[in-house]
Amino acid sequence: MLGICGSELAAERAGRALAANRTVPHVDFRFDFTRVSSVLEGLGELAGKPYDVILVEIRADGEPGLNAAAEIQRCAPGIPLILIASAANRDAAVAGVRAGARDFFVIENLDAEALRRSVKQALEIDKNKSGSGADRRNNARFPCRLSITWRTLEQPIKNGESVSETVNISSKGILFATEESFEPGQLLQVSLDWPARLGNEVPLKLVAEGRVLRNAGGQAAMSIERYEFRTRKGASQQPPPIPAVKPPQRAPVV
Repeated sequence: MLGICGSELAAERAGRALAANRTVPHVDFRFDFTRVSSVLEGLGELAGKPYDVILVEIRADGEPGLNAAAEIQRCAPGIPLILIASAANRDAAVAGVRAGARDFFVIENLDAEALRRSVKQALEIDKNKSGSGADRRNNARFPCRLSITWRTLEQPIKNGESVSETVNISSKGILFATEESFEPGQLLQVSLDWPARLGNEVPLKLVAEGRVLRNAGGQAAMSIERYEFRTRKGASQQPPPIPAVKPPQRAPVV
């Protein structure tokens, strides 16, 4: 199970509830719970590993934000989504359920047994769907290496193409192969074709800006200061681009 929780309170309570070995009818087992802090980190996890259920925290400000559920549903429409929110954001969580999420829970009075029961029901329903289960999980595995284009945003102006090592992509940074000699602190913009599709149909492109952290051994590491998802040229549908989101302010690690 993947948890996209921007606050430590939501992550701690959800993780504790899912790890609890409680005696509840048909819910007497543990769940594997992987926590990330942002939508981009969550999409990166989904691009590299199969997940059966996604838990998303709805927040009015900061990551993941009120639009987090919509972004996840666009890029991973086949995976059951459960929402968690503070009492102040309860209405947004209710709207998320009306838009397609399976369930929602309030952080302040989180019922651990009810959450575990909801997750188990989502798993059972998903396994019974035609074309889901193992086939869907296998299809969720995307290529580990993606082509990437880059350009500098300050002098000297350069541009080029390279390869992204997607095992190291997160909301904090990107590591990619290049023979270019970037200077530490140099401002870059990179663009790469995202493996997930909008509505499972429209190709997406991730565009990110950040500064070079290090450049050695044929690889460059850059932080991510801002990013957005755009639809690729030539797509059959052209919905509005997903708004840019700033990742949490913390020390970049790649």
